[in-house]
Amino acid sequence: MNYGIRGLALSACIVLLSYTLTACGNGPPPPPYNEGRLGSPHEPYISSISVPTVVPVSEEQTVRVSFHPYGLWEMESEEVHIDEAARTITIVILIREETGLMMPFSARTVSYNGYGNVERVFRVTFTELGTWTIKCNDMIRSVVVRGEWLGEVRPPRIEEAELSPAVIVGKEAELRITLRHESGEWFYRDVEQSLDEEKKALVLAVTECRAESLLPDESWSEDVKIPIILPSMGRWKVSFPNGDFMIRHVQPEPLPTEYDPGEYSYGNPVSPRNLLTPDEVYAGEPASCTVVLELREPYEGFGGVDICFDAANRAIYGKAWVFYHYSEGAESTAEFREELSLLFPEAGQWFIIFSGGHGDPFIRVVNVLPAEE
Repeated sequence: MNYGIRGLALSACIVLLSYTLTACGNGPPPPPYNEGRLGSPHEPYISSISVPTVVPVSEEQTVRVSFHPYGLWEMESEEVHIDEAARTITIVILIREETGLMMPFSARTVSYNGYGNVERVFRVTFTELGTWTIKCNDMIRSVVVRGEWLGEVRPPRIEEAELSPAVIVGKEAELRITLRHESGEWFYRDVEQSLDEEKKALVLAVTECRAESLLPDESWSEDVKIPIILPSMGRWKVSFPNGDFMIRHVQPEPLPTEYDPGEYSYGNPVSPRNLLTPDEVYAGEPASCTVVLELREPYEGFGGVDICFDAANRAIYGKAWVFYHYSEGAESTAEFREELSLLFPEAGQWFIIFSGGHGDPFIRVVNVLPAEE
């Protein structure tokens, strides 16, 4: 008899609790999360717009737009509007994403697992010369549209060059260079790559050329991406005809670890601990100089050195790079040395300036003697 009374009381409590939850929640409990609900259309946050810096007029181009949804989603609409008078291309992307709000007393919160970047590809044509604007939701990019080539090919002034300090053997790496053109009629034309695997040397002959343009008659900078492949491991020298060069330590494909899936991170420039130079340096003759680095952590590795010559100011600008890769059982390396061959084109007092890392730049003054007879 007592068991029957207890059972009735328990049933009454369950009914009362169910009524209380329903009443407090102002409706029935929410459906299971896996049923999902798509919210109203909205513009996703655009993470990147990939398009060349300079394109020829009236030739179809590819524009790649990336965004990152945070849950299940579907495309609502994609629209491309071209305003030739304003030289503007507007891309509008709307998506619907799964939503799930925490209902009162439901003891359920929604957590989203990222679905990775989504890339959308659009084919567009720029029909007028000049500077165009590409807008996609909240992101804006500029594109310069040039006309036909007018000849007069020549080497450009290379303002900056950047290559990842973690170069994987046989894998395409992206070399980014910035060219400084003397006027709005000059543009990047081409690059010839000369590779000597025995000497581990890659020479890049970059050229610029005049073209029809509506840009102002003043100097301007153009960014160019050049794919390169270094086919064997070891120290490689990537150089330009103006004397600037890079040294890169080409690595094998890294194995996965407990810390990462096996990819090297890009790393950072660091200030050298020291720079060793000969007591006597002569103009026009290669001088062996040694960059001394301090690798403080077991996951730091030598990535390379960039050297840029400024003969007008008798200065050599350098950067030393490290990359990061976690590995088990690694030990710290107190010191690392990289030997460089520097050529001082004329006699006088030269400054070697390394930037990067924290604090002031590292500066070494070298007295260069006149060339020997």
